[in-house]
Amino acid sequence: MIGLEFIIKTRKLKNKDIADLLNVPAPQINDWKKGRRPIPKHHLEKLSVHFGLEPDFFQRKVSDEDVIKYYKSVIEKEISKKVEIKIKEGGK
Repeated sequence: MIGLEFIIKTRKLKNKDIADLLNVPAPQINDWKKGRRPIPKHHLEKLSVHFGLEPDFFQRKVSDEDVIKYYKSVIEKEISKKVEIKIKEGGK
């Protein structure tokens, strides 16, 4: 599976969610996921910023290492949020 499909599945999104984000028709997302058309560079950049991943991730086949890196970054972000909340609450 390519990165775009991985993100849609793991984040429990729909093609329409990505289409709305990029202001494109929903069927176009399916063409990208199936490799029928490449994702234009300007859309890759927007996806990269929105999801915090390198642009090429969305078009390449996801490796086991990619999956591990992705979940590691998700966990690190969650831990960071909890630490920030504790600091704001005075460490309680």
